[in-house]
Amino acid sequence: QAGATALTTDINRVITVAVASDGVKLPAANSGQYITIRNNGANNLKIWPASGDAIDGGSVDAADSNLLAAATTRNYFAIDSTTYYTG
Repeated sequence: QAGATALTTDINRVITVAVASDGVKLPAANSGQYITIRNNGANNLKIWPASGDAIDGGSVDAADSNLLAAATTRNYFAIDSTTYYTG
């Protein structure tokens, strides 16, 4: 999480993914929040939750186990104040 770029909007396009697994960090989960991320970079993108949050039932503060491949889009939605799910 420390080196990940913090996302600040609901719809995000990542243009530069210089090395495999460069990462971004979701904003703190807020029930009903919906975040879209498009990877337009050349490499896979790692997605981290905000500090204290989790993704898809994973461990708190752990990156999404599924890297976001180049030229793909993924949606994240918060079901409560600490958990995002992909969809």
